[in-house]
Amino acid sequence: MNKHVAALTAVLSFFAATALAEVALRIVGKPGTPVIGWTNGRPGEQNQFAFRGHPFDPDASLRVILLGDSQVAADATPFESMPDAALREALYEQGAEHVSVATIGASGWGQDQELLALERYLGAIRPSAVVLWFTEGNDLWNNTFPTHMPKDGQPKPTFWLDGGRLAGPNLPWLEPYRPSGLRLFQAFERLRRIPLYPTDESWEPHLPAPYHPSIPPPGTPSLVEALARHRGVSRDEVVNFDYEQFDTEKTHYSLYLVPESPRLRYAADLTHQLLVRIREVCESNGAKFLVLTTERWGFTPIPEAAAMYEVNGRGYMMSSAAGRRLIDRVLDGLPALRLPELPSDLMVSKSDAHWNATGNRQVMTMVGDALQDRYRLVSH
Repeated sequence: MNKHVAALTAVLSFFAATALAEVALRIVGKPGTPVIGWTNGRPGEQNQFAFRGHPFDPDASLRVILLGDSQVAADATPFESMPDAALREALYEQGAEHVSVATIGASGWGQDQELLALERYLGAIRPSAVVLWFTEGNDLWNNTFPTHMPKDGQPKPTFWLDGGRLAGPNLPWLEPYRPSGLRLFQAFERLRRIPLYPTDESWEPHLPAPYHPSIPPPGTPSLVEALARHRGVSRDEVVNFDYEQFDTEKTHYSLYLVPESPRLRYAADLTHQLLVRIREVCESNGAKFLVLTTERWGFTPIPEAAAMYEVNGRGYMMSSAAGRRLIDRVLDGLPALRLPELPSDLMVSKSDAHWNATGNRQVMTMVGDALQDRYRLVSH
């Protein structure tokens, strides 16, 4: 009997300790809850919407939203040289007397967060026009996965296609997220460095099959070394290459892959549907819509005809012509300003393809001209 009593006492003690630990974790709010999605902006460089950008004037007679990712946030350029300032100046030169440009965007965004942010802030801004700065190499995989780079990076809301139609998002934007279950188990998961939010792997059942690499023959050029030579930098200066996830197509180079995988086709279709939804939101609120691309196909050595490159011992066929055809499909039927290759000295550096202050000014001047030519935003 004593053995049974001892065993029962041990079991009860275990459950009591577990309950106490659970209560203690709930009282102190541990483990912490991640926020789904993000904004950006340093103190003194934020607009009233919590993005890096100049203060927005809601009383301006001409109001424009500049929507996008790291291109609009322009963290590598001085605050006074941001794209919103350059676009405002360009519209002044067109004859606008009272114009204000609101930056809505952050590094790492795709069209999913762009859509949700637009829906949230559009009523306060009441824009005459929305310019969405589209980034060919980033946006498709930004939209496809539930986290930012690297694998299982910062979590975000994610849309998906259900029978070819846009569905989602899976989680509310900019709200804390806590999975169901005991806090104690969540604490153990955190100790094992397992994210407490939807992971890339957990999302993959939503996605079609990725690209299947081959065994590269001897002498196949290394992609990272080819990139380094092409840009005139060292291998270590090829930004973020070690974070590229070629096995899942969570990579800046997925759009070049041939033949086109089911996953890449899905990513393109999803991105197109998100852009269409953004256009519909703009038009239903009386705002003109324009997609801007600043094409940088020359930033890679990938040729027009398909050629194989080696990455982590696997062979990947790539073609810049295939990438352009893919983006043509993504932007099909949308009002777009597709700027051709601009001089490389307008970029931040050989390893950073964001535009510098001069590049921002030149690009935004062309955007201002396009807005006036297409939509006559400024009356003369």
